[in-house]
Amino acid sequence: MDIGGDSQVWTTAQFISWLESQGAFNHPYWMCKGSWAYANNKVITDTGCGNICLAGAVVEVIGTRGAMTIRVTTPSMSSGGGITNAQFTYINHGDAYAPGWRRDYNTKNQQPAFALGQTGSRVANDKAVGWNWNSGVYDADISGASTLILHFNMNAGSCPAVQFRVNYKNGGIFYRSARDGYGFEADWSEFYTTTRKPSAGMLVHIRRQNVTQGLLQVFAWAVCHLFRHGMVPAGLTGQVMSLRVQLTETVMN
Repeated sequence: MDIGGDSQVWTTAQFISWLESQGAFNHPYWMCKGSWAYANNKVITDTGCGNICLAGAVVEVIGTRGAMTIRVTTPSMSSGGGITNAQFTYINHGDAYAPGWRRDYNTKNQQPAFALGQTGSRVANDKAVGWNWNSGVYDADISGASTLILHFNMNAGSCPAVQFRVNYKNGGIFYRSARDGYGFEADWSEFYTTTRKPSAGMLVHIRRQNVTQGLLQVFAWAVCHLFRHGMVPAGLTGQVMSLRVQLTETVMN
């Protein structure tokens, strides 16, 4: 049957009025299929989740005018910007009960990684997204600008969540991970890249740490060798350990 009689746009309210004129709410279950003619079937454009071209679509109505569920299954071809291979569901149990449309994802219309783009409203700072929040892409205020927070939460295991913070114009990428149910216990750690290299001071610190570790390993081997062969009197043990501390401080300074 022709649903609406032409290819012009419809609101949801107009669609429901047409269903009412067809007696759709006089039965526990009612259905129809739109004729395969784009020129004779309307396009619903106010769903909030995509246009519904009613040509070739199957319309099912369950319930009454005051408590309705409407399901529309669209064909594999469409017009008027309609979403193909989709199933739309409209539920309205009264204005006070959040009536509205939703669209199901399926093998033909797969959900992207972050289907909604920005998740929620802009958050106050780069640590405002909790470890147990919904996975998504968050916009966070930082020092007169904003930064992008990629948040992944599986809510299980020793590391239930991880976040990445990305600044504009390749201004740095950072990460932090959660532990069990304790959340993010450590601050952001930065990735070093070809355009954001560690500072000279950081390189010196790393070099000193490596030198210290190497010297301490040699020192530990020497002390074990001396003790094993009885070459260190028992009364000198404290002095040997003191030398170890002095060695560490000398290298680090």
